[in-house]
Amino acid sequence: MKRYKLSKRKISIMFVVINIAILLLITSYYGYRLIYYYRLENPKIEVQTLSQMVTLEKNLALVGDGLYQEDDKYYFKGKNVHNYVLYSGRLWRIVSVNENGIVKLITDDNQTSLVWGIDNNYQESYAREWLNRTEHKDSGIFYKTLSNPDLYLEKSNWCIDVVIDNPNICNNKIEDEIGLLSIAEYNRALGSNSYLNIDTYWWMINGGEDNKVWYVYPEGKLNNESYLNGSYFSYGIRPVINLKKDVIIHGGNGTKDSPYLIEKETNNILSSKKVGEYLKYSNYNWRIGSITGDYIEVYMDGFIKEDDENLYSRFSTSSNVFSSHQSIGKYLNTTFYESLTNQEYLINSKWYIGNYDELSNYDYKNIYRQSVDAKVGLLTIGNLFIEECNDYFLMTRTNNVENTIYKVIENGQIYADLMDNYAYIRPALKLKTDIIILSGNGKKDNPYIIE
Repeated sequence: MKRYKLSKRKISIMFVVINIAILLLITSYYGYRLIYYYRLENPKIEVQTLSQMVTLEKNLALVGDGLYQEDDKYYFKGKNVHNYVLYSGRLWRIVSVNENGIVKLITDDNQTSLVWGIDNNYQESYAREWLNRTEHKDSGIFYKTLSNPDLYLEKSNWCIDVVIDNPNICNNKIEDEIGLLSIAEYNRALGSNSYLNIDTYWWMINGGEDNKVWYVYPEGKLNNESYLNGSYFSYGIRPVINLKKDVIIHGGNGTKDSPYLIEKETNNILSSKKVGEYLKYSNYNWRIGSITGDYIEVYMDGFIKEDDENLYSRFSTSSNVFSSHQSIGKYLNTTFYESLTNQEYLINSKWYIGNYDELSNYDYKNIYRQSVDAKVGLLTIGNLFIEECNDYFLMTRTNNVENTIYKVIENGQIYADLMDNYAYIRPALKLKTDIIILSGNGKKDNPYIIE
């Protein structure tokens, strides 16, 4: 038998090959385990749209409160539903998702208080003009406060029928980016027994008979007594929008404490933040009411305090025209202004004081026809978040009744009171846009800190 003897060189090569093979096996084994356990700890998250998340089969209800499917459409019904969305610094509620994945939202609370209009034609109403951009430069007050509306909003048809008997028939539509809720939608959600009942007054989109307009009153019922003896009532406006079908969800589970998130975080410059968010300045909390290229307008979240008590004061004893040189305007621009820290943050600017009454047909745009310059002002009719407080003065006046000034009373209603009666003082400021935010997330309980 012939024997073969391996050379040392061949043995060395075999040893190297075997070791390389062993190393490859070890590397493959532990590499696999690393990837396996990484995926367990960091599962792949598929990008989902808001409509996909909301309409998951597990979210559907068969009885009681919840999301119901009717053909290819989905509707929330009842009170205890998880349909909160955070957008543009404000909470919204999901009303429905249509067959194309368009998600309809309504604000969780009233955004302002206005006379709807002087007749029941929504197309010509002040409510519509306040919500949407038109040819008038002072239109679209609400639209201008939304974050990237072109990116998120779907222009849609709105049913604006005058409703007398059957609210479920629609013969008259208008195309807009923003609207109001219809009677049919309110009833479908179960009306007073639904999440839409917020215990205050707010307008529907539908007119009624005798040139009146439908609204919800605090008990959650519907009424159309929108005027009486020539006086028109001012009720809340809850804007309704439709989100595009491809709006991505970035977090949240739809509860009030963890609403669905559809916007990403921004940088730490004040101008990059959103209308509706909160900041802390000079030991007071403020809410952002508008953002322009020139300033950030903020409204105090509450009232001026003196000796730890809310200041209760007259507006004036001599004139219902707001001025930094007399009465409450002088106090705000001297005593109160001097109490503020970092005064270099403030901008001296125009504040609008035009009248609002039957002489101007309760057209909110008339307010912008007259202005004064000041560092500190008050809110006006048409501003956002008017209803967050009550029993305080606005700086909007009337011309038809002598010595009267508007104030906000309970349930967000606007009332013309005598200027020498007493009310609380809720100031407004205009801040520079380049202020750096030091901390906070903009929520009411964790406002942005700017000093």
